[in-house]
Amino acid sequence: MLRLLLAVSLLVAGLAGTAAADEVRTAEYELTPGLPAVVHHPADISGVHPLVVILHGYYATCADRNPNGELYRWPCAEGIEPIPSYRGYDYLGGDLAAKGFVVVSINANHINGGQHGPDDFADRAALINEHLAAWQRLSASGEGPLAGAFGELRGHVDMTSVGVMGHSKGGRSAARHSADGYHGEWPQGVRVKAVIALEPIPSGGADSVVSQIPFMTVIGACDKVSNPAARQYFEDAATRNTAPLHLLTVHGANHTFFNTQWSPSSGQVDSGDDADHDGVAPGNCRTNDASHAEQKQLTEEQQRIVGAGYLSAFFQRYLKGETRFDPVLTGADHPFEHITEVDVEHDQ
Repeated sequence: MLRLLLAVSLLVAGLAGTAAADEVRTAEYELTPGLPAVVHHPADISGVHPLVVILHGYYATCADRNPNGELYRWPCAEGIEPIPSYRGYDYLGGDLAAKGFVVVSINANHINGGQHGPDDFADRAALINEHLAAWQRLSASGEGPLAGAFGELRGHVDMTSVGVMGHSKGGRSAARHSADGYHGEWPQGVRVKAVIALEPIPSGGADSVVSQIPFMTVIGACDKVSNPAARQYFEDAATRNTAPLHLLTVHGANHTFFNTQWSPSSGQVDSGDDADHDGVAPGNCRTNDASHAEQKQLTEEQQRIVGAGYLSAFFQRYLKGETRFDPVLTGADHPFEHITEVDVEHDQ
């Protein structure tokens, strides 16, 4: 029994926790002026580390508080600050970096507010590849746009062990980027080995089928964007998959709390709680599936703890080969049951 309790405590320790300031380094870079990306990496960069790329979804681009202002445009009007949606996952980037990953969260404001339009998933996938190409060049030769700021990382980033995570429209874009028919678009020398669609908008059919790479879809039960439509990602891939598939439904989770910039506590323009509270007790939310059940809603902090824990388990399993996380990803263990229920489905 003592051995079992020790194993469980070590597993939970490997899932959750706040990165100490001296464990992680954070810096920004721009491939395109005005579109910074943020990097979190271990302070001790010795060895070789998997790379994880994060892509935010469709959200207001400009912090214009004027009632007649323009929230969705690019570039923003003079004197109006851009909304840094890409920084909304700093909690996740720091956590993963403390566990040995190099994490890059990229900026898609030009797509959200520019001429591309909100539904151009091919352009979002191309944006991921643009950043991957820069990291591959740094890794291979120490050259390119990242050489100055990140030259010390040359030889320490494993471009054959890449993870991609997207949230909301970024989730569908992550699936598009790594869908079965699009691996040929990846930069030479890059291999994606793990993909997460976090509360993605509805699937794009064949353009969203990820069946040859470990793939996880995460749904918030009180999320009006992904529940129940995002189940289609799992169901479509399960008809043909040659790699593991995972589907999580997090009870009490809404859409916005996974991004700190979109959450009410940020005070950011257009932030809020998107869950349905119609006719429910204070502190509860209504699920967006056919049952419209009442659930205890997670706080911002709780939702991020649970989300970061499962996302970390997935990337540690499939980018680092740490099989100790298999029980979490198959639903045999529920490390956050003290916070909420998480329904887990898996295939292979």
